[in-house]
Amino acid sequence: MQRENERVTKENNKLHLEIIDVKEQRDTNELKWKNALRQLQEENKDIKFLLDTKDQRLRKLEQECTRLKSQMQKTLEKIYAPSQDQIVDGLS
Repeated sequence: MQRENERVTKENNKLHLEIIDVKEQRDTNELKWKNALRQLQEENKDIKFLLDTKDQRLRKLEQECTRLKSQMQKTLEKIYAPSQDQIVDGLS
């Protein structure tokens, strides 16, 4: 009976140590995944910022393009007289 008790106690201790190791591995993996998640969230935040910046620059460039087109159209209207269907003298 005493030998059986010693064997069971040793087995119990061994299992207890295995449980501790598994918990430590779990904690390590959990920390690793939390850090990876945090890093991905930061990268996502940076990408969103860059995307917003790009969109703002694109809108600004589109406005500038529209302004330049309008200015060019006004200049062309001054140069070309559509009612007379001819180019203003000295500009051809």
